[in-house]
Amino acid sequence: MALNLSSHVIQTSEAGSSLSQVDPHVRLSNGSLTLFIQNGTVYSEDGKRMKEANLPDWFEGELEKLSPETRTAVGLDRKPPPDEPNEEGVKLTPTVPPRKQVSTRKK
Repeated sequence: MALNLSSHVIQTSEAGSSLSQVDPHVRLSNGSLTLFIQNGTVYSEDGKRMKEANLPDWFEGELEKLSPETRTAVGLDRKPPPDEPNEEGVKLTPTVPPRKQVSTRKK
């Protein structure tokens, strides 16, 4: 999924328009470099996924400053990122468990 910095989107249908919140993100910066985190993925300022090897030294310290609520909202928890980033970049450990499938069959 690509980085989306919109905070809300207006959806229109025959029934009318509604305002929906999109995936929250957090912006981290040291004044010269800006990074974004959304859905547990770290992005550079130009929207490209960051690889763990390319994260700056200050990144971990900035993560520690985030509140638990913010970490949860952007898909992080307090566990460290995996040792091996995937080929798309860093995927930090999400706090939201996968959705459970609900069976509609009668038993």
